[in-house]
Amino acid sequence: MASACDVDQSVRRAGEAARPIVVSGPSGAGKSTLLKRLFEAYPGHFGFSVSHTTRAPRPGEEDGREYNFTDKESFTQLVNEGGFIENAQFGSNFYGTSIQAVKTVTGSGRVCILDIEMEVMHYYLGDTRRHADGLRTGRV
Repeated sequence: MASACDVDQSVRRAGEAARPIVVSGPSGAGKSTLLKRLFEAYPGHFGFSVSHTTRAPRPGEEDGREYNFTDKESFTQLVNEGGFIENAQFGSNFYGTSIQAVKTVTGSGRVCILDIEMEVMHYYLGDTRRHADGLRTGRV
């Protein structure tokens, strides 16, 4: 029986990167457990993109490892240039997955995993209401 990775490799055209895989679900749905098992079963095959954020780094966080830390002006410019796959505002901070961050993972020969908040997925699936928790999604 072929593994998921064998199938993935066989359906790709020569030199073509695999499409990113989006994982989304409510808190407690088991996303972290699923991803942990996937990474353990197929070491070196999958990778996470490093998201951008305008929030300040927390103690122990490093730019380019947990997040690409940036200011609001630079973030907004990248949004306006079409540089994000998705972006959202949580409270007063912006978060987003840049096209370049995904290309960095796929360029290393790995399949990019996008762990996208459920609220953001509602927006991209057509539910554009402002959420009760203050989340706004889409263009800044």
